[in-house]
Amino acid sequence: AMATAKILCIGPAQAGKTRLCNYIADFDSDPDLSSYEPTAAVRVLEFDREVPTATKRGPHMAGVEVALWDCSGDEKYSACWPAILANVTGVLLVFNPETPSHEREAARWYGAFVKKLGLGEGQVLLVAHHKEARASDTPTAAPPALAQFPVVDSSFEDPRAMADLRTRVDAFLGAVGAAAAEKRSAEMDDAF
Repeated sequence: AMATAKILCIGPAQAGKTRLCNYIADFDSDPDLSSYEPTAAVRVLEFDREVPTATKRGPHMAGVEVALWDCSGDEKYSACWPAILANVTGVLLVFNPETPSHEREAARWYGAFVKKLGLGEGQVLLVAHHKEARASDTPTAAPPALAQFPVVDSSFEDPRAMADLRTRVDAFLGAVGAAAAEKRSAEMDDAF
């Protein structure tokens, strides 16, 4: 059976979550960067991906069935958050490092979602999404409250950064899918 992963994409409003989700799911070959349309509550993108994964048999490519939940950054939808949290296996937390309030907001999103879910380090990937191509190659540091999690930089103006993002997200999906499959087989062992 194919591993399944339910991934939440969360973070402050206007961080670029929807376009990143479209890119990750291969739904958007040429994103329109000129317009902004806020996401209403949540939209779910479903796709299958062959990703590198490591299991007891060693590293190999495996299929993962992904449900990527693109969650609105508007807190007026917070009433539906508890329902969104069911069966989550991983979180992409997106923030724009150039927006001063986003570091603080990212920490708040962490508290509202990641902490409640009790996810481990390998189940959370921070995406520092830049509106412009970056002059510097220095990776963005995680906000202080989230220093234990890995960060990947992205910008639609920088093809190299997007290729790196794709590689990192695929590795993340592989790890999360493998963890979900192990959890499921452990639950089945318990059932017997």
